[in-house]
Amino acid sequence: MSSGSVAIEVACGTADRQEVLQLTVPVGTTLIEAVSQSGIMSLFPTLDLDNLPKGVFGEFQDDAYLVREGDRIEIYRNLQSDPKEARRQRARQG
Repeated sequence: MSSGSVAIEVACGTADRQEVLQLTVPVGTTLIEAVSQSGIMSLFPTLDLDNLPKGVFGEFQDDAYLVREGDRIEIYRNLQSDPKEARRQRARQG
């Protein structure tokens, strides 16, 4: 790897499928540029990835965030139900 690039990962998933893509991008690449360059959007055609929140290692980040060596960009999808409420419902039934 040259000094003008950084190695990163882009991760996205649904209930049925998870993908983590590794790629190298130039220094100065923004989060949204890295997502686009990864090609991950083509793997999830039913998700509106441009409008979903994104982050790095569990912390929300703006699309203009400059990626750094080793970053794992995560694309977050909306939950279909609140996990805490789902546990409460199961506890009441059980």
